[in-house]
Amino acid sequence: MVVFYNAEKEEEEETILKLSDSFEDKNMKSDIEVTVRVLNINLGNNITLMDRCKPLSDYSKIVSDVRELIKQGYSMEEAVEIALRALPEDSEVRKLIEENKAGVVDMFLTEYDEQGVNNVYREQGIEIGREEKGAEVARKLMKAGVDLNIISHSTDIPIEELKKLK
Repeated sequence: MVVFYNAEKEEEEETILKLSDSFEDKNMKSDIEVTVRVLNINLGNNITLMDRCKPLSDYSKIVSDVRELIKQGYSMEEAVEIALRALPEDSEVRKLIEENKAGVVDMFLTEYDEQGVNNVYREQGIEIGREEKGAEVARKLMKAGVDLNIISHSTDIPIEELKKLK
């Protein structure tokens, strides 16, 4: 099985993933092993493959161009339109995208929304970690006999919450 990789995180040109590597218990044995060959198709990677497969090369180029145009401040729709015009007239990818432009824009928006959602989850995780650490510190301070007002002021935990932690 082959998977094409084109996310923004820098990755090797080729990677082999094994299902067994995802097992938490590394001593766990499986009746079968599933491996996947992951090929990085971001612009500038796997040049031989790109030279042999013009549609894949064009796809890589348009994805790269759209990302760059977004960074320059263009809207998604504008970026897709500009990047599309940069492809040769006879490009199979250009024809396909022109026929399905709304779906392509939605695909790009979904990719960017996913990154936004991941950022929100990350920030929420950091905040939860801070809250848990603050509660841990507050418990230790209470155990040491520190006044609740001082703990509340130091940890930004309301006194009512500190009483629940006790």
